[in-house]
Amino acid sequence: MNISPNLKYIFDELSHQRRLLATSVLLMLVGAAIEPAIPALMKPLLDETIPNRDHAVSLGTPALILLAFLAKGVIEYLANITAQKISQNAVHRIRTELFAAISRLPFTELRMADPGFYASKMLNDVGSISGALSTVWVTLVKDTLVIIFMYAYRDWE
Repeated sequence: MNISPNLKYIFDELSHQRRLLATSVLLMLVGAAIEPAIPALMKPLLDETIPNRDHAVSLGTPALILLAFLAKGVIEYLANITAQKISQNAVHRIRTELFAAISRLPFTELRMADPGFYASKMLNDVGSISGALSTVWVTLVKDTLVIIFMYAYRDWE
């Protein structure tokens, strides 16, 4: 498989943070596992409790649904915070390496470049990598896991 050098570089940056990456994926896995629990809790409430007007059960199930939503929200928040930390660490490493590389350039090459060229590389180009490292992969992994768990719930039922 032919991977572009830029993508390979991003994966190399992520490999320095295996523990945070594993924590983030684990949190996304738990959050995705909670997702099918919500419809599973709603089904008996809608099918049996409300039509039969069973008030004894009617307080327990909504409390579990509320707890599931609360747990899902906290877990997604922690997963996003972890992903942002991964992104910030990677951007810091990339900017440090880029600054070191620019600092080693000959003065004549620096004089020939446009005044904002290297500043743009440090600020804009590296900043756009931040979005790919935090938002894109989180959405991709989380949504894939949710789909897998929803299909598993549907087939289990």
